[in-house]
Amino acid sequence: MLNAPDMFRELDYAARIIKATTQDPSAITSSQALSMATTHAADILGLGSSIGSLEVGKQADIVFLDMNAANLSFSRDIVSSIVHRARPDNIECVMIQGEIVHGSIEK
Repeated sequence: MLNAPDMFRELDYAARIIKATTQDPSAITSSQALSMATTHAADILGLGSSIGSLEVGKQADIVFLDMNAANLSFSRDIVSSIVHRARPDNIECVMIQGEIVHGSIEK
Protein backbone atom coordinates (compact mmCIF):
# COMPACT_ATOMS: atom_id res chain seq x y z
CA MET A 1 0.00 0.00 0.00
CA LEU A 2 1.16 3.52 -0.69
CA ASN A 3 -0.86 5.03 2.15
CA ALA A 4 -1.26 3.73 5.67
CA PRO A 5 -4.85 2.63 6.32
CA ASP A 6 -6.77 5.03 8.54
CA MET A 7 -10.12 3.69 9.71
CA PHE A 8 -11.10 7.09 11.08
CA ARG A 9 -10.70 8.78 7.67
CA GLU A 10 -12.52 5.91 5.97
CA LEU A 11 -15.40 6.22 8.42
CA ASP A 12 -15.67 9.97 7.83
CA TYR A 13 -15.46 9.48 4.06
CA ALA A 14 -18.15 6.78 4.03
CA ALA A 15 -20.58 8.95 5.98
CA ARG A 16 -19.93 11.96 3.76
CA ILE A 17 -20.19 10.03 0.49
CA ILE A 18 -23.54 8.52 1.53
CA LYS A 19 -24.87 12.00 2.27
CA ALA A 20 -23.47 13.37 -1.01
CA THR A 21 -24.70 10.60 -3.28
CA THR A 22 -28.18 10.63 -1.79
CA GLN A 23 -28.17 14.44 -1.65
CA ASP A 24 -29.69 14.04 1.80
CA PRO A 25 -27.75 15.29 4.84
CA SER A 26 -29.88 13.07 7.06
CA ALA A 27 -29.26 9.90 5.01
CA ILE A 28 -26.96 8.50 7.71
CA THR A 29 -26.38 9.49 11.32
CA SER A 30 -23.03 9.37 13.06
CA SER A 31 -24.31 6.48 15.18
CA GLN A 32 -25.24 4.53 12.06
CA ALA A 33 -21.83 5.20 10.54
CA LEU A 34 -20.04 4.00 13.69
CA SER A 35 -22.22 0.89 13.72
CA MET A 36 -21.15 0.17 10.14
CA ALA A 37 -17.55 -0.04 11.35
CA THR A 38 -18.27 -2.03 14.51
CA THR A 39 -21.38 -4.17 14.92
CA HIS A 40 -22.25 -4.45 11.23
CA ALA A 41 -18.65 -5.28 10.27
CA ALA A 42 -18.54 -8.02 12.92
CA ASP A 43 -21.86 -9.42 11.67
CA ILE A 44 -20.67 -9.46 8.04
CA LEU A 45 -17.57 -11.39 9.11
CA GLY A 46 -19.74 -13.86 11.01
CA LEU A 47 -18.19 -12.73 14.31
CA GLY A 48 -21.08 -10.71 15.72
CA SER A 49 -21.58 -13.11 18.61
CA SER A 50 -18.06 -12.47 19.94
CA ILE A 51 -16.98 -8.99 18.80
CA GLY A 52 -18.38 -5.71 17.47
CA SER A 53 -19.98 -4.30 20.61
CA LEU A 54 -19.35 -4.11 24.34
CA GLU A 55 -21.57 -6.75 25.90
CA VAL A 56 -21.27 -9.41 28.57
CA GLY A 57 -19.83 -12.55 27.01
CA LYS A 58 -18.12 -10.78 24.11
CA GLN A 59 -14.39 -10.16 23.79
CA ALA A 60 -13.25 -6.88 25.31
CA ASP A 61 -11.81 -5.27 22.18
CA ILE A 62 -11.67 -1.54 22.84
CA VAL A 63 -9.85 1.51 21.51
CA PHE A 64 -9.49 4.30 24.07
CA LEU A 65 -9.25 7.82 22.65
CA ASP A 66 -7.77 10.95 24.22
CA MET A 67 -10.88 13.12 24.42
CA ASN A 68 -8.71 16.00 25.70
CA ALA A 69 -6.95 16.27 22.33
CA ALA A 70 -7.55 19.58 20.57
CA ASN A 71 -9.59 17.99 17.77
CA LEU A 72 -11.89 16.14 20.19
CA SER A 73 -12.15 18.39 23.24
CA PHE A 74 -15.27 20.43 23.86
CA SER A 75 -17.31 17.93 21.87
CA ARG A 76 -21.05 18.10 22.32
CA ASP A 77 -21.60 14.90 20.35
CA ILE A 78 -18.93 12.31 21.12
CA VAL A 79 -20.09 9.84 18.45
CA SER A 80 -20.04 12.52 15.75
CA SER A 81 -16.57 13.61 16.88
CA ILE A 82 -15.31 10.03 16.64
CA VAL A 83 -16.77 9.62 13.15
CA HIS A 84 -15.72 12.98 11.72
CA ARG A 85 -12.76 14.29 13.75
CA ALA A 86 -10.87 11.43 15.41
CA ARG A 87 -7.40 10.54 14.15
CA PRO A 88 -5.02 7.64 14.83
CA ASP A 89 -2.86 9.89 17.01
CA ASN A 90 -5.84 10.24 19.37
CA ILE A 91 -5.53 6.57 20.34
CA GLU A 92 -4.25 6.29 23.91
CA CYS A 93 -4.72 2.59 24.49
CA VAL A 94 -5.83 -0.57 22.67
CA MET A 95 -7.34 -3.54 24.46
CA ILE A 96 -7.82 -6.89 22.71
CA GLN A 97 -9.66 -9.70 24.49
CA GLY A 98 -9.35 -7.76 27.73
CA GLU A 99 -5.56 -7.42 27.48
CA ILE A 100 -3.89 -4.05 26.90
CA VAL A 101 -1.70 -4.44 23.82
CA HIS A 102 -0.79 -0.79 23.25
CA GLY A 103 -0.54 2.23 25.51
CA SER A 104 -1.95 2.64 28.98
CA ILE A 105 -5.29 3.62 30.48
CA GLU A 106 -3.64 5.09 33.57
CA LYS A 107 -3.03 8.83 33.55
